[in-house]
Amino acid sequence: MRWHGFILYLIKSMLSKSINILLFFVLSIAILYFAKPLLAPLTVSAILAMLFLPVARWLERRGMQRIMSSLCCVICFMTVIAGISAVLRWQLNGLMDDLNMIEKHVNEQLNAIQQYINDSFGITPEKQKQLVKDQAKSSTGVIPFLIEVVISATLDFILMIVYFFILLYMRSHIATFILKLVPTDKKQKAGSIINECCHVAQHYLVGLSLMVASLWVMYGIGFSIIGVKHALFFAILCGLLEIIPFVGNFTGNTLTALMVISQGGSTGMVVAVICTYLSVQLIQSYILEPLVVGREVNINPLFTILALIAGELVWGITGMMVALPCLAIIKIIFDRIPALSPYGYLMGNVKNNKVKRKE
Repeated sequence: MRWHGFILYLIKSMLSKSINILLFFVLSIAILYFAKPLLAPLTVSAILAMLFLPVARWLERRGMQRIMSSLCCVICFMTVIAGISAVLRWQLNGLMDDLNMIEKHVNEQLNAIQQYINDSFGITPEKQKQLVKDQAKSSTGVIPFLIEVVISATLDFILMIVYFFILLYMRSHIATFILKLVPTDKKQKAGSIINECCHVAQHYLVGLSLMVASLWVMYGIGFSIIGVKHALFFAILCGLLEIIPFVGNFTGNTLTALMVISQGGSTGMVVAVICTYLSVQLIQSYILEPLVVGREVNINPLFTILALIAGELVWGITGMMVALPCLAIIKIIFDRIPALSPYGYLMGNVKNNKVKRKE
């Protein structure tokens, strides 16, 4: 009977703990989902503030006041965004000049597809056009939806810039607040956790920036050799979409291949674009990532994929962009707190775990 009671007590305690963890997980997801308009731009701004923190400190060590150093960081970020936008707009103007030729090739491709459908399924081109018109009538709300998305994205960007400036300016105040929540004997450990989280975020974002720049060069050279029109535009597009892990780079190359087809490119050019993508992926995976990103973001592939999927479900594209740096910060916190260290071990790289076990 004693053993029976002990087993029941153990089961109840385990169930109670599991239920508490599950409730915490569900409530966290619900808060993140419903508070997206507030938390999404704030999170992006916090990660950017960590990236520009060394720049702000460097300016302040040379006598600049904090408000001015924070403003300079915002201006630097806006200058980079404006420069990239200017290059894309310049290339896009050239692309628009070829719009008539692209439209001609697209119509030829559509006619070929319509003829194939007619021959294979017996649906005449007239019926196909009628189906397309009916579908267009049923989706009349697309344009208002797109306008709403553009306005929302613009407001989020403005909010992000404002948060970015405020977080840089108030960083000492926020850090002191966090340390006041921690018992006196653990303030030093909490301070080291904050510094390590900032270091990981900086390392990840700097590595990602170098990765994007390297992709611009490699795709620019590859697409130019192939003969893709407006190769610089598509190289910049493919590099920028690398910000969205896994999905972005593939999407950029798919758009490039479709544009080659619409421009009347041969099958050989499309195959060459695919080969360029595969070659760049090999260089990126085996040379660039270990070199510029390193092992600071020590997350195993399972949790990487889960984080990306969860980020997309909760915050969409923004969630996918911030998923990995946020997960790396969470792992650091878990590793440094004994009660949460098993979860940090679970998220960590398998190879590193094996080494630790042998030691």
